[in-house]
Amino acid sequence: DMDKRMITIDHTILYRQRNGKAQFYAKSPKTEQGIRVIPMTDDVYACFKKLEEAHPYCVSTEVVDGYTDFVFTSLKGKPLYPANINKFLYRTIEKMNENKRVEMPKISNHSFRHTGCTRMVEAGMDINTIRYVMGHENTKMIMKVYDHINIERVQKQMEKLSQKDD
Repeated sequence: DMDKRMITIDHTILYRQRNGKAQFYAKSPKTEQGIRVIPMTDDVYACFKKLEEAHPYCVSTEVVDGYTDFVFTSLKGKPLYPANINKFLYRTIEKMNENKRVEMPKISNHSFRHTGCTRMVEAGMDINTIRYVMGHENTKMIMKVYDHINIERVQKQMEKLSQKDD
């Protein structure tokens, strides 16, 4: 909802064999916590606006179990799904590594989820808000899998001890 600057997550779009042929279909999230409404940051809103302006020809034409107006589409207006995005990422990284400009590790669309969660932690968001945004039932998974530590982060946290007013 661009007017309210809210992202509603209440389903996922899959592309798999169904009724004997490969097709798109909508499915509910795995858990109740997967259903959520997330306010857009100013940066996210600006990105959606740029996407809309940059790709007016990628108009969503597909209807999937009643859902329409997909944001991330192919040139043909079909929804993108994780396998599409991963193929694009793999090809892009492979080309970058061939050119030896930068040696990039293999990443997937899920890498962005890890990065996003880590950035939320680094920004000081409370753990329950992060749990909600990520769609997890509890905070254990966030702390175990998504919360990445590096020396710069540890150093910044340790500096907080020096900045405390007594």
